[in-house]
Amino acid sequence: MRYLIVDGHSIIFAWSELRKLHARRPSLAREALIKELRQYQDWTGVNVAVVFDGRGARVSEQSDRHDVQIFYAHRDQSADAIIVATREQVCLALRNNGCDFGFS
Repeated sequence: MRYLIVDGHSIIFAWSELRKLHARRPSLAREALIKELRQYQDWTGVNVAVVFDGRGARVSEQSDRHDVQIFYAHRDQSADAIIVATREQVCLALRNNGCDFGFS
């Protein structure tokens, strides 16, 4: 299995179209990125997870099991911390089968 874990806001601010959209409506920029990641996942078969910087009191997830996994760090936590923790959990689970990650 291959996995791609993406720092959502880093990609949004690096992609000029999404950065402009984010300046007007941040939620639409997140939705547009998720749509692109969903297409990538469908095309490649790579399991995709996107993590956004915190906004709530705890880490939350909004996704279907077979869709792009969407995580929001809690308000005092960065997306980077969630990405590292997620990577470690998946690598532990896959230790005997290898671990193949792409990072953004």
